[in-house]
Amino acid sequence: MIDRKSFEPMYQQIKRDIEQQILSGQIKIGDKLMSETEMLEHYHVARMTVRAALTELVNNGCLAKERVASLCRGRQKRVLTCCWIQVITTLHRIFSAALVVCSIGKGISSC
Repeated sequence: MIDRKSFEPMYQQIKRDIEQQILSGQIKIGDKLMSETEMLEHYHVARMTVRAALTELVNNGCLAKERVASLCRGRQKRVLTCCWIQVITTLHRIFSAALVVCSIGKGISSC
């Protein structure tokens, strides 16, 4: 959830929350994310804040925008889905960072 007293911007907190959901398996590859409107209600933030978080996740390759047909009017709309490439990249960054911290703190042989 959002910590309004934190110095970290709210959109970064939302981004981190979604990344953690992906890494924990709550959001799986190919899963459709909740809509912007649902995120507004879930996080209690402005639409601009949600869009900033989602834009960063899309730009980083963590989420992909896909066009799907809308059932009610036959128009196409965009949905956000979890993207496999970024999950691998994110895991690689986490493990790489852990190895760097480990090598600085203890020496490479003890990692």
